[in-house]
Amino acid sequence: MTTLERLTKILVEQYKIDPERLTPQQPLAAVGIDSLGMVELLFMIEDEFAVKLPQDIDTFPTLADAAQYVDALLAARPAAPPPRQPA
Repeated sequence: MTTLERLTKILVEQYKIDPERLTPQQPLAAVGIDSLGMVELLFMIEDEFAVKLPQDIDTFPTLADAAQYVDALLAARPAAPPPRQPA
């Protein structure tokens, strides 16, 4: 499942938004995500993707912007070390 699909699922399940209304370029405010909803969404993104968003981020204009930002955070993670081989 892509980042965009996972974010869409969050919005559909948590905010009861009709998936037909959600497109990548749709402004989140246009589908009813207000400032409080955005704060909640930021926490859900951190939980869903196991990332820490910077404190200065307070909004994503569109679903595509959110997905792109999360993808960049995930890509910047250090690679997990290879499993240790038994001696």
